[in-house]
Amino acid sequence: MKPALVILATCWAAALWAQSAPQTIAPLRMMKARLESGRVIPLTSWIETGSFAPAGGCAPGEQNIFDHTADLRSVRPDYHNPYWVNDIRTLIAPAYHGARASAFAHTWFWNPPTGSERCLIIIFTVEQVDAECQVVHEGPFLDAVVLDYGVLGAGVYYSAVCLASLGGLQLPATPADDGEPGTTLLGGYGAYYLRALDPVSGVFTLASRAQPLLGYASVGTSAPLHWSDDNPPSGSHAQDECYRYVDERGRAYGGAIVFKAVPPCAPDIDGNGCVDDADLLTVLFNFGTDGSNGGDANCDGIVDDADLLDVLFNFGSGC
Repeated sequence: MKPALVILATCWAAALWAQSAPQTIAPLRMMKARLESGRVIPLTSWIETGSFAPAGGCAPGEQNIFDHTADLRSVRPDYHNPYWVNDIRTLIAPAYHGARASAFAHTWFWNPPTGSERCLIIIFTVEQVDAECQVVHEGPFLDAVVLDYGVLGAGVYYSAVCLASLGGLQLPATPADDGEPGTTLLGGYGAYYLRALDPVSGVFTLASRAQPLLGYASVGTSAPLHWSDDNPPSGSHAQDECYRYVDERGRAYGGAIVFKAVPPCAPDIDGNGCVDDADLLTVLFNFGTDGSNGGDANCDGIVDDADLLDVLFNFGSGC
């Protein structure tokens, strides 16, 4: 097995480029899909723009449960990585293990040699990622969404997508030993960058030149593992395409993405694993409302005495 590449402070400046503010765009259409044996299996028809909220959050009370977008960077402009996978070590709290993301946002660098090209992106999740670079993330895939952005010129792009019309995106559920002693990962996420897709046959064509932007985690945590498809780009991963991105301060960089989800119906309002003062205050501050800003512990559509009692009777649980 070839060792993973470690990018250290001595070569970091040459490896990554700082990024200016990206252009904000919305997909023209999207669909739910399953990835199977290198093909895309549609689970819904295309949903056109106007049938879903294309920007930002879309569910009352949702919050960022994984945010990997701090200090965005990219590899050199001519770098090509059309298929990547990154790990999720932890989400904001264990209560979100196995949850469905209600929305996500992602950022990428699109740089076709011809100047412009049709852009389709598959965002997917996996239950297992292996830090020993054994490519175990190749299957089974948990869930996937296909986004069609039409023809795009070269540039850095940002897109926030509401997933309500597709039932959300399944997130990994079970932390597991990833193969590296002492390291446990929850699962992972990744993307394919495409220029063509035939939904009937499931056959797709990789983009001519694209790459994710990289950031470090500010919500949740990630190991420095990052799978790239660059040696050469082929739509699959080999053991020598497993890299570790670490900056001069030891921060792990990975594919830039934000997952949002609605807190579960429970007295632990903020989902941090402990029923405490914060949960009680959330109920009190939102008392009498519909719970759009939190506090509806039993999910009955109103923050009332029942929610207050639920928190009080469980106060201190998990702390």
